[in-house]
Amino acid sequence: MAALAGAFRTDNNEQRRQFKVIYLTADPVMIRGTMKSVAQTGLASLLIFRNVFIERFDLLGITERLTELHRGL
Repeated sequence: MAALAGAFRTDNNEQRRQFKVIYLTADPVMIRGTMKSVAQTGLASLLIFRNVFIERFDLLGITERLTELHRGL
């Protein structure tokens, strides 16, 4: 919700009110927050799949790497 609020703009004049959403931004804070959210979502997905493919994740050493990544996010 905060990402939408940060990209939402309104323009008012006597004849009409316009609501605008900025799809692309150069704001580094917004970009950094978005990238962190995407990384957290990817990590959560891998943690879910790890419960299904336990042996394969352990064999490939992914389980240890996920633990390291989890600390950084």
